[in-house]
Amino acid sequence: MWATLSAQHPGLVVHSVSSDGSEFSSCGWYVAGRATRWEEREPDVQDDGDEEVRHPAEWAFSESVAREVLADSRPVR
Repeated sequence: MWATLSAQHPGLVVHSVSSDGSEFSSCGWYVAGRATRWEEREPDVQDDGDEEVRHPAEWAFSESVAREVLADSRPVR
């Protein structure tokens, strides 16, 4: 879905952080229909009754990273 959306809008950078709550957590940046800087880990689950998943701080959205990802995706002329 994110790859399709970013392919349809080449200037759009999509940042996705997701988890199934117990088996995996992932973070990825999508631009021009491709995933980049994608990473998957076992989630850090805080078992205090509601099993909240905590993602690494470096997975937070960053405008500077979004700009880097977009610049890296453009063809060299």
